[in-house]
Amino acid sequence: MKKILVFLKYFFFVGVLSGACMISVVLCRPSIAKISLKLEEATDVSKQKSATLIYDRNGKKIGEFYFQKRIVVRLKDIPEKIIFAFLAAEDERFFEHRGLDPISISRAFVKNLKNKKIVQGGSTITQQVTKMSLLSPEKTYSRKIKEAIYAMIAENTDTVSKEEILETYLNLVFLGRNAYGIVAGAENFFGKKMEDISLEEAIFLASMVKAPSYYSTSRGMEDAKNRARIVLRNMMEANFINEEECAQTDFDKIKLVPRVSRANYFTEYIKAYLISKYGEENVYGGGFAVYTTIDSEIQRTAELAVEDGLQEIEERNSRGNEIQSALISIDLSDNRIIAMVGGRDFYNTQFNRAVQSQRQAGSVFKPFVYASAIERGISPDTLFSDEVEAYRYGNHIWEPKNYNNKYNGMVSMRYALAHSLNVPTVKIAKKTGVKNIIEYSHKMGLQSEIKNNLSISLGSASFSLYELAGAYSVFAKSGIYSKPIFISSIIDRDGNILEKEDFAPIQVISKKTADLVKGMLEEVIDSGTGMGAKELEMESGKTLAGKTGTTDNFHDAWFIGFSDRYLTAVWTGRDDCRSMGSGETGARAALPIWKTFMEELLPKEKFENGVILAKK
Repeated sequence: MKKILVFLKYFFFVGVLSGACMISVVLCRPSIAKISLKLEEATDVSKQKSATLIYDRNGKKIGEFYFQKRIVVRLKDIPEKIIFAFLAAEDERFFEHRGLDPISISRAFVKNLKNKKIVQGGSTITQQVTKMSLLSPEKTYSRKIKEAIYAMIAENTDTVSKEEILETYLNLVFLGRNAYGIVAGAENFFGKKMEDISLEEAIFLASMVKAPSYYSTSRGMEDAKNRARIVLRNMMEANFINEEECAQTDFDKIKLVPRVSRANYFTEYIKAYLISKYGEENVYGGGFAVYTTIDSEIQRTAELAVEDGLQEIEERNSRGNEIQSALISIDLSDNRIIAMVGGRDFYNTQFNRAVQSQRQAGSVFKPFVYASAIERGISPDTLFSDEVEAYRYGNHIWEPKNYNNKYNGMVSMRYALAHSLNVPTVKIAKKTGVKNIIEYSHKMGLQSEIKNNLSISLGSASFSLYELAGAYSVFAKSGIYSKPIFISSIIDRDGNILEKEDFAPIQVISKKTADLVKGMLEEVIDSGTGMGAKELEMESGKTLAGKTGTTDNFHDAWFIGFSDRYLTAVWTGRDDCRSMGSGETGARAALPIWKTFMEELLPKEKFENGVILAKK
């Protein structure tokens, strides 16, 4: 009896409200113009905030930025089954009433009485649009009265058309999972484009409106399906579908996609760039389509390689999960970044070690010293003494030593780089001139500060992984520098191209010098500190080149290497700059991650007696 009295009270209130609204529309003419203008603005979908979508190089969505996740769509582009599903769920007489619907209120009353609970509401879609776009969410009688008055004005003063109201509703309605509107709903719930969802999925989405925050959870799934079955019956009773379509509908086959995001460090990097250039309001609400250079499948391979490599380091040193790593991979054919890993766990820390962190370069800086020497006419076969020498700076004596404290008499530049010898490298730098090394390094893409002292020859300066990866591409591309690209194009909601990639290649050192340094870096893998990549070179049939790097007390480990097509740079270390553990050099802590990643990237060839038998 109590429930019946509640229903009677509610519908009596709505009946009185309907009459009051009609009187208000007649008596309150001065306010109608202002309300009408607000309604016109609210139902102009071209002005609604829309999510910015981020795509990988293959057109696969990898991220989105929004205040509210909404991708605006025109009514003419919405499949009929979706429109009918939402009308059946919320307002089946939408095209017959004039803002308020006493017939639907009466019908809802009978249905609710029959089910002994509220299974159908009395609010029209027009009322919901005015509530969503013009009014506060508070549940008060005054707001309900305003909602009804606005709905009556909307439909009795030719302010907006029925089609505009319905279009606005389908773009504004909240469906759960932070999805506003049917396009975002189809994507968030089913991982599909709006036009590709089934009848069951369309009805399921329409059912979300009643209790989106609950129905969109795993515990609310069964109740959501039960609600969908009610909507299905409404569709058949309203002749939106026939009996055969109704009988074939099976909500048990609905599968929701898990909430997964990839390339988080990369998409966050993209977001920071977009906000700096276009402003937060445009990025979160402008509906941009951003086509990036990342390959989401390769990205996943990179993330797994990093995690596997870090676990191996930690097992060797019996330490907790404090060691971090970063990886950048570039497709040298177009200088596009195809993978970026900024750390092992984005949700733990959003600090992107691939672009935001600057760490001492160690021996990965040495190729820039050797390139500068060659540019100034010193041959790779020129001999330098590998015997300890002291250098005086005022009252300070600096006496650089080799990593293993072994010395080799006279060695060629080629041998010194392959084995990453410190002593001859300092002597080469002294002969070349520190200022010349700094000049050439900046030309090759290293924009961070490099101090004018001899210690830079051993990598005392600090750079980002992004900088170093771009600069190493000069050796891979015969002396040509192109800034690594991360965005192919940006298109606004109206289809205008805001930005398009610009390679801007520049010949920064001679082809001869670059090719000579590349040959020296190939020897690093053939016979030097990078021999851990030799097996991959044999398996792939590709000539590989690269350089290891290690800083004092094993704070930083590096490996940057490339094939004819791909360049990948890896850094490993701790955020607080503590040691990773004794012996954790670039060859041991960074190169294995590089190798694990690159072996998935390079075509595998099987050799027997020098003949290629199979290729991946």
